[in-house]
Amino acid sequence: MSFVLAAGRLLLNFIYCFHKLLPVRNRISFISRQSEEPSCDIILLADELKNQSPDTEIVISNKMIGSGLSGKLKYLFHMITKQMHLFATSEAVILDGYCISACILKHKKDLKIYQMWHAMGALKKFGWASVGEEEGTSENIAKAMRMHKGYTKIFVSSEECKKQMAPAFDCSEDVMEVMPLPRCDLILSKEYNETIRAQIYEKYPRINGKEVILYAPTFRKNADIMPYVEELIKAVDYEKYALIVKLHPLDKEKISSDKAIVDSEFSSMQWLSCTDHFITDYSATVFEAALAGKAIYRYVPDEDSYYAKRGFFIDPEKEIPAFASKHAADILRAVSDKLYDKETVAKFAKKYIDAKEENTEKIAEYILLDR
Repeated sequence: MSFVLAAGRLLLNFIYCFHKLLPVRNRISFISRQSEEPSCDIILLADELKNQSPDTEIVISNKMIGSGLSGKLKYLFHMITKQMHLFATSEAVILDGYCISACILKHKKDLKIYQMWHAMGALKKFGWASVGEEEGTSENIAKAMRMHKGYTKIFVSSEECKKQMAPAFDCSEDVMEVMPLPRCDLILSKEYNETIRAQIYEKYPRINGKEVILYAPTFRKNADIMPYVEELIKAVDYEKYALIVKLHPLDKEKISSDKAIVDSEFSSMQWLSCTDHFITDYSATVFEAALAGKAIYRYVPDEDSYYAKRGFFIDPEKEIPAFASKHAADILRAVSDKLYDKETVAKFAKKYIDAKEENTEKIAEYILLDR
């Protein structure tokens, strides 16, 4: 397998040589395979880059790797055409996840590649930190694919995150810059939250007069989360609470409930604008909830098996300021009794997210000066 990947890498670099004959333009490109549509982080930063440098061309390219052989072949064609062209002709490329083209290709020496990782904080292990784990990549493939190699700078949420995420990217802390994600500006914006809150209440008027519980569990690979979701739905007192269920975008399961709101229109971050109680398990959205100052609870029915499959940068039990239980009824009792400490949540947020004001503006300024 390693030999095949090495041969493929050589072939792709040979094709890339022809793209590199093209001149570099006054262009900054975003390349992502996290979804088919640009994230709010990409949209915010792209707009700010254009605002600060109107003459700079901004290009956004989103393409997920599809399922099956046809999906992989389509992505390969996308790499050979669109991605290679952008890497060869841009002054800077901004990523929000692992990008094969960024790591395996030999780029022009002046090209700047910035990794703006899509998750805030440092919770679950990924990249080189999870190599060899059940849900991680094998070491041979990671080496053959040059996983997370070639970045000019990696943006992280805080100084504390540097020491945790350095093993994930297999790099020194010197490569990292504290640059919290652009979405922090939205989470901290009173005007934005008021606007989104109004839109949500217009869409779901039945939440009026009730305390809103947002349940946002993480994605589980090869595991069925539905029994846990159903247990939580049954445990809620709907006379007092409105339960919002936001499954991970990768979850394909369908939930049918005449009591809970299973929403697909607003993001978890947007729902925080009107959330009173935030319930999760092992999701990095806990950092967003903490930054927003929400009451946090951890519903972890499969805690033992999940911990065995997936490593963590931090100990959730010790670090995350949240009441935790394997049972939905216990979580709802904690919600009713308001078992959380606002000051502890604020300290947790400050430790892992060094977000103040104008985070998007600061990232744009850094990239434009550094390119």
